[in-house]
Amino acid sequence: MNEEVERLLRQTSQTRHQFLHVEIQTCLTGLQMGRFELEAGNRDVARREVSMVEKGTQVIRRFLADVPSPQKEELTTQLEAVEEKLSELKSSLDGRPPGEIPSVR
Repeated sequence: MNEEVERLLRQTSQTRHQFLHVEIQTCLTGLQMGRFELEAGNRDVARREVSMVEKGTQVIRRFLADVPSPQKEELTTQLEAVEEKLSELKSSLDGRPPGEIPSVR
């Protein structure tokens, strides 16, 4: 019985890792689409892509806590890259240069 539980735990961990990897890829695709739509002048569509990516990063953060250390480091690095690109896209949507802090209104 213990072997079966261990096998299921390993399988769950592997499935979680695969899910998070796919979610990161989905976010990257959303960022590409958002950038494309912004360059095409479709700001509303670009904003929807930003919203989708924001939700995706929240999901990733939620499940990342349960990932074992070596895989967690890899996924965290990838997530940070997604969040950096997201920030750049949001800045472009707001008409600010990337990295510029928005003024308080």
